[in-house]
Amino acid sequence: MDRYSKRMVKCFVPGCRNTSANSRHKLFLSIRESMKWGWCSDAKTMYTPGKRMLCCEDHVDLKEDLENYQEWKMMGTRPVLKPTAKLRNQDIPISKDDSLLKEMLLNPAGPVSSCYQEKTLPSASIHVDVATQYQIWYVK
Repeated sequence: MDRYSKRMVKCFVPGCRNTSANSRHKLFLSIRESMKWGWCSDAKTMYTPGKRMLCCEDHVDLKEDLENYQEWKMMGTRPVLKPTAKLRNQDIPISKDDSLLKEMLLNPAGPVSSCYQEKTLPSASIHVDVATQYQIWYVK
């Protein structure tokens, strides 16, 4: 569990799998409300006003981005992000299986995309017979 909270927490950065359950040694930092929109934009995730957002230490430079780095390090006070802190390391290393799937989906010449490019769907039009009110489909 996070050393400052009893609830399990999760890093908000998409693709980051750090939680207080699987990364007990990691520090999770609360993001200021004034910084959330910019950080969500940088991380390409949805911003929800008022929602508690936590970021693991993998995405910040603790020495540079903490307001109270010395106090936190020496006395164990709750760490506070500077208003000028920047989100770093958004490209989290992902597992081999995830990277293969991502490559297959994003590669324009990959096997998945070529499967869709080869198949051309027939065009169709619809005509409503006024006398009978039935729809007649024409496939070209």
